Amino acid sequence: MSALAPDERSESVRGLALAQDLDRELRNASPREIIAKALQMVGREHLALVSSFGTESAALLKVMAEVDPAIPVIFLDTGWLFEETLAYRDTLIARLGLRNVRSIKPLEQTLSREDRFSIVLSGGSTPKKLNELLAASKVASNRMIGIEDLDEQDLREVAEFYVRLAARARNSVACKERHSIDEQNLAEQRS
Repeated sequence: MSALAPDERSESVRGLALAQDLDRELRNASPREIIAKALQMVGREHLALVSSFGTESAALLKVMAEVDPAIPVIFLDTGWLFEETLAYRDTLIARLGLRNVRSIKPLEQTLSREDRFSIVLSGGSTPKKLNELLAASKVASNRMIGIEDLDEQDLREVAEFYVRLAARARNSVACKERHSIDEQNLAEQRS
C-alpha cells in the first residue's frame, strides 16, 4: 500500500515517466547536450551547477560555459580553503567567462556549534585544513583517530602540541625526520 495521496501518486508517475523519457533521449548524449536540454527545459532561473572549482571541476565548468556562461554556479566557501584554491577559482571564472558565480558560506553560528575542530586549527585569520596539511607533508603523521571524541580542553592541548612540534621542526633537522607523535614524544622525553 502506498503512503502517497492520489495527487502525489499522479505527480510521481508523471515525474517517473519524464525521467524515463529523458533517459531514453539523453542516454548517449554528450555533457554539452545534457546541459543544453536542462537549460531548455527549466530555464536559467531554475538551473544551477554546484562546483568545488577543483581541477576535476574545470571540465564540467568549461562545457557549461560553452552552453551558457550565465548559468548560476554555486561555490561553497567553507572558510577552510587555501588561498591557492580561491585563486584557482578566480582564474577559472575569468578564463571561462562565467558570469553568475555565487559564493555561499556557512553561518558562523552553525560553524561554532558544529565544527569543533576550528578551535584547533584556526590561527588568526588563516584557518588550516589538518588533513591537507598532513597529506602535503612527507614528515607528518595523521594519527588523529578518535579526535571527534575530545572535549574542548583536549582539543586545545592537541593544538598546543602541534604548535610546539612545528616550532621544533623549524629549529631542528632531527625533528624534521620524525614521522609520528609517538617518536616526537620519545625524543622530548630523552632530551
